[in-house]
Amino acid sequence: MNPNIVRWSHSALKDYEGCARRYHEVKVLRKYPFQETDATRYGTQVHEAIEFYIRDGKPLPEIYAKFKPVVSLITAWIAELSRANEIDPMLVATNRDVIGFLAGGESRLATGWRRDLVGRDLERLREGELGLSFDRDGRLRLIPAT
Repeated sequence: MNPNIVRWSHSALKDYEGCARRYHEVKVLRKYPFQETDATRYGTQVHEAIEFYIRDGKPLPEIYAKFKPVVSLITAWIAELSRANEIDPMLVATNRDVIGFLAGGESRLATGWRRDLVGRDLERLREGELGLSFDRDGRLRLIPAT
């Protein structure tokens, strides 16, 4: 890979839009190296555990088992909306998008048409404001959490 090519991600674009000079100092000139914290280590561990769970079918470690229902709900809702809109679910969200969304990191589900289609609903599901139910035809539907 050519080191002179800048790779843009959602968070990199947000950083740049927030302050172009800060982005240049941190990302281009690398004046301020990343310093790992307990929170970033935890985030990385959760991200990896969920990635292995989704991609490889590896069981979640007990410490991260609380994320399993969330992964299942998110995946089911993406599949339902994809079916209803006749869109390939992989176009809506890849495993990486779901993992990033759950870990609070980079995810295409947080921006653009994906956020409009599914991201806002997923945020509300994740926060416990909404739930999923079945209608009489066996389709999923969002319901307010009570």
